[in-house]
Amino acid sequence: MKYVLILVMVLSQASFCIAVYSRSYVQKINSKIIVFLFYGSYLIFIFTYLFIFYRLVKYIHLEEETKLLIQLNDIKRKQKQDIEFMIEEEQKNKEKIVKQINCVIQQIGCDRYEQAEKSFLEIYDDFKSNYTQTYCDNAYVNAVISNKKSLMDKYKIDFNCQILLPNNLSLDVLVLPTILFNILDNAIQASKETHKKFIYLKINYTNNFILIYMKNSNYQTNNTDKSGIHGYGTSIVEDIIQENEGTCDWNNDDDFFETTLMLKYRGVENNVDRDS
Repeated sequence: MKYVLILVMVLSQASFCIAVYSRSYVQKINSKIIVFLFYGSYLIFIFTYLFIFYRLVKYIHLEEETKLLIQLNDIKRKQKQDIEFMIEEEQKNKEKIVKQINCVIQQIGCDRYEQAEKSFLEIYDDFKSNYTQTYCDNAYVNAVISNKKSLMDKYKIDFNCQILLPNNLSLDVLVLPTILFNILDNAIQASKETHKKFIYLKINYTNNFILIYMKNSNYQTNNTDKSGIHGYGTSIVEDIIQENEGTCDWNNDDDFFETTLMLKYRGVENNVDRDS
């Protein structure tokens, strides 16, 4: 394409030069031919530059989309790392408690009752200070909700949820956690500046679809505009839903924001039901 454009420009310039030369030095040539060469080369010149301008605008637009895609992928990668870190920390806490309990059992077995009592009280105090509520039996989902709940407590946001999930999901383990990570983060940002702060989350399922509904107070920062971190979060959710043959619905009201999501999965399993 580059060489074709160069050839067209060279030919148009050559035609223009021939027309000028013929008009000045060749007396017998038909004036119509000169006019044709002159205006023809001029039109070719204009169309060539218009085409170059069009390609340049298209290239700039493509470059901007590429930058946005890179930023989006960076955010996805960081979110994945954050979610994996949450799960790892929760697992470490569980292993720590099990290890401490085994230590108490060993002390009792060795008739070291005073030491066992002291160790047990330490475990109890540590458990109270680091207690993590179980919202569902899916460790990945529970880790994300627990992490976001700590932010809700910080901003004094009232949180309630009803979660009904199948025991085994035919989805990538990070699909639901990533969705919840983004919509809960948006909800927290939208609610923390309001007077009546609340977030309500409900997750249910049918034989073919996971259904996610969330309603939260709104300070007009929670929207579906593709700008800023919230815009990226919305894009990430929409991409995941599309990949899983689902649907998204966003309802932005003056006082509240509603999120309704459906994503497809396979299999019929037993319930994992939690209310909070």
